[in-house]
Amino acid sequence: MVDHLAKEALVNIIIIKQAVVALMLMLILSCCSSDENPLGADMVLAGGAIYTIDPANPWAEAVAIRDGKIVYVGDTTGASAFTTEKTQVVELNGRMLMPGMHDAHIHPIMGGLEILSCGLHELKTLQQYLEKIALCASEHPERPWIRGGGWSMAVFGPGALANKELLDSVVPDRPVYLASADGHSGWVNSRALALAGLDAGTANPVGGIIDRDANTGELIGSLQEQSAMDLVAGVIPIATDAEHDAALRYAVNMLSAYGITGIQDAWIRDEEELRTYQRLQEEGELNVRVVASLYWEPSKGLKQLDAMKILREQ
Repeated sequence: MVDHLAKEALVNIIIIKQAVVALMLMLILSCCSSDENPLGADMVLAGGAIYTIDPANPWAEAVAIRDGKIVYVGDTTGASAFTTEKTQVVELNGRMLMPGMHDAHIHPIMGGLEILSCGLHELKTLQQYLEKIALCASEHPERPWIRGGGWSMAVFGPGALANKELLDSVVPDRPVYLASADGHSGWVNSRALALAGLDAGTANPVGGIIDRDANTGELIGSLQEQSAMDLVAGVIPIATDAEHDAALRYAVNMLSAYGITGIQDAWIRDEEELRTYQRLQEEGELNVRVVASLYWEPSKGLKQLDAMKILREQ
């Protein structure tokens, strides 16, 4: 009889302990909101083919992100531990997810300005170039300069150079300046050369070539390398803040569409370009990580160091 009562009491104690533990767990969980849950993630992406770039575990099903950092990579079941009522859950439905790519050498503001002004990048023939340039001029009679870029030297044929007469034929009344697709040559018309004060007697700048007719010495309308290009680019009115912002916004949206999340702007020439990045960041539109490389002007030498230090601090 005593043994029976003792066993019954022991069972009751075990049941009570289990109930207390269960109650404590319930209280703990009920007291923890999603913000207080140490495992809670801001976003969970699940149900996809996730490429991790980890040779030991190259593929996963789900990723959890908290405070901008990846806190979990694994299967969908494991990701459920990071899911709270405030977690944004994105169902991949079998789509692929991979780490963002980085472009280590890019000119987003310059490229954006070219495309939005008069972009030739998608065109394949000289006739298409001339038609597009004429269109840019007719659609924007208010612009004092027709500027843009994206042309290919190969379009002009073996050994041929971009020449001013072609541009003069479609835009005779305003200066034209177009950078090549590789950024190392400029194509200008007669009006642009005249406004820049360039003629047959102008010497080549250090590190650059002003292309000339081999027989007459007359300027052809082709400029090689930045020092020569700057002879004309330097007299073009500076783009407005709105134009800079639109150019960078265009570039950022294109980069995002291709899955590029980090870049190195390989050519920051002045404070205005840094401010362009700052303005988009303040507006919440700069969704790529940026390393800004300051441009070293060879002709200025060491005297530009102080200005570069100020820009770097900004």
